[in-house]
Amino acid sequence: MLDSTNRAFGISNELSYEMIPSISTSVFPELELEEEIKRLAKIGWRCVEINLGSSRVDKGRVSKIAKLCEELDISIIQVHGRNPGMARRSEEERRKFMRQAKESIIWAGELGAKWVVLHPSNRKAGYRTLEALNDVKRSNLEGFLELLEVAEATGVGIAIENLPPVLHDSLPGESIFGADPYELLWLVKSINSKRIGICLDTNHIIPSIQGFDQYQVIKIIGQHLVATHISDNDGFREQHLLPFMGKIDWNAVVRGLKEVGYRGAFNLEVGFTRVPLKLRDSLVSYALRLLEELVKGQV
Repeated sequence: MLDSTNRAFGISNELSYEMIPSISTSVFPELELEEEIKRLAKIGWRCVEINLGSSRVDKGRVSKIAKLCEELDISIIQVHGRNPGMARRSEEERRKFMRQAKESIIWAGELGAKWVVLHPSNRKAGYRTLEALNDVKRSNLEGFLELLEVAEATGVGIAIENLPPVLHDSLPGESIFGADPYELLWLVKSINSKRIGICLDTNHIIPSIQGFDQYQVIKIIGQHLVATHISDNDGFREQHLLPFMGKIDWNAVVRGLKEVGYRGAFNLEVGFTRVPLKLRDSLVSYALRLLEELVKGQV
């Protein structure tokens, strides 16, 4: 389906499109997933990221979604899996979340996706001591090695997503494992597999807290970047805004992606649920045009 997406943008297979405009299935959450995909296709989207963490997806539905996307000529380069929770203190919880993550990887393979995006795991919202950090690092390394076995069996890669520096239940003094790009690099390099990479979430980078911006993170990640979640923020908190509605330097982001040779989904992850359904198509259509111009470097 990637070839058909390239054709939709008038690009030869020899050249291949460096970045493909894509959108997460979260813009019409009140609809059945099949209806959302049909609506996105009608608007003009040729690539989607299926959110496997949604209650709209179950084992019996995956093959139907794959068939529908094939019929609509929709590509699925990446999916968002159910997060593994391998650093949970409760062994019962850890097993439950790991089981769900493994199921996500299997479903990703059935959907024909190249990458499944998963979050790294923390004890709860974060860690406070060096001992706790080392425990979280060890749990993530062991957990992703376990998930890698499933990924290799299904022919899918795992893209580990950077987290924001503060979560909704963070306590004072806590740090979030996976918010620092060097922590993700340590994890990916420790696993050392072509099926493990990093997903850049631009909205999870908060320069006012972290002291670095999206361009700098892209350059740090470099060749390990295999997936993206694209949205904007005001530089102070996570917001999932459309590009240019916040303070992120999008020309710098696109330049950085090109400099590191990123090829894959330029995937929009936003929420439009406050916009009335009858008006939302126009906004989603504008979002497509916006991403098309961004990936072409014409903004």
